[in-house]
Amino acid sequence: MTPHLRLLLTKTLLSLALAVAAFGVRADPAGVPPANDWAALNTAQKRVLLPFEAQWNSLDADARAKLLRGADRWIEMDDSARRAAAQRFTQWQNLPADTRQQLRQRYRQFKQLPPAQQERMRRAFGRYQTLPAGERAQLRQRFEAMTPAERRAFNAGMRAADERRNPPALRHLPAAEREATFRMMESLSAAERAAFWQRMQPLSRPEKESLRQRLLAMSPEQRRDFLLDPER
Repeated sequence: MTPHLRLLLTKTLLSLALAVAAFGVRADPAGVPPANDWAALNTAQKRVLLPFEAQWNSLDADARAKLLRGADRWIEMDDSARRAAAQRFTQWQNLPADTRQQLRQRYRQFKQLPPAQQERMRRAFGRYQTLPAGERAQLRQRFEAMTPAERRAFNAGMRAADERRNPPALRHLPAAEREATFRMMESLSAAERAAFWQRMQPLSRPEKESLRQRLLAMSPEQRRDFLLDPER
């Protein structure tokens, strides 16, 4: 670890959990005991948390847990990920205090949502992140200019679009296969789609998976002939 990164870590670890939450970095690795005393930490944790050694045993359990989560996440990162985390933290620190408070409140509200809704929001954010910077800025400006009613309608539309892209029948698939299957389904005509679901309905789970794989391997013309031919 370079001196610069060590100094940055020393300054920021106490609030790292909030910062990484606000900017989308995982901060929940499993296996962090709620109240380890200093002697129970492993060597890597002690190295990262050295600035807090003197007061460690006097910190409350919540503060220790947050520091340990931040330290464990830092240990897992390579140098590139550490630089990215440092940049995100600098961005966080440069935000006005009232903006940081709003983000904390939004994060608390997000954690209270049902898991399925949290997952939908993560997927939507992932798609948003793939847009060019100019498009992201335009979307932010449009959203910020909306009235509360318009925002509710926008969010409802986003949920509907996500449900369409991720129907329950496809959610067990890995992301890449789910996307390929979605694109295939989008390419089907209404009659072909109806025939697809009619063929799928009586099948067992393994049989459905076999049929899906067969259809993916076909050309559009082969899929049309297969789906619309009642003898096949």
